[in-house]
Amino acid sequence: MSFNLLTDPLPDSVEINGTDYLINPDHRTIIRILLILEDTTFYDEERRQMALYLFYKVVPEDEAVAFEAMMDFIRCCKDEKKKKEAEKIAFDFEIDSDMIFSAFFQIYGIDLTVIELHWFKFMALFADLNDGTPALINLMQIRTAELTSDMSNDQKLRLLALQKKYRIKKDEDLLNHNAGLADQMMRGG
Repeated sequence: MSFNLLTDPLPDSVEINGTDYLINPDHRTIIRILLILEDTTFYDEERRQMALYLFYKVVPEDEAVAFEAMMDFIRCCKDEKKKKEAEKIAFDFEIDSDMIFSAFFQIYGIDLTVIELHWFKFMALFADLNDGTPALINLMQIRTAELTSDMSNDQKLRLLALQKKYRIKKDEDLLNHNAGLADQMMRGG
């Protein structure tokens, strides 16, 4: 299913086996879900259950299909089935929360702590943050920059030092999960 933010109403439910289920579509809920899904202090099934109970007002019986529908919503109903795994993670909702808040406030005048922003709107705005947002964008650029042959040795050493300093330190499963999400967001999807 493809979604057009300009022409389609913002979804407040998902369809599962012919039944519409009401959801909690605000940005804070979805970010909490993503953080729970990353939290390796819980077993996989516990994370799935917590995520489903946060997302759905009433959790559907077919939890496997419900989980896939939730993840499709989190991907903003984009038709991309294959996620490219980025080598480097550009951002993390937990680690970079202050800078994300600041970027939204500086660029859009949106206080993310008081407004309930639909996830699709949040993602559209997040994807459009640009070089006018120094702290967050610079940090993301540092994390994803590649060493090139036209860089001096000093530039290479500085970049490597900055990448080490600002690297997101998470376990490998979590890195792979976030890499796909980061790649999707950086491509505007």
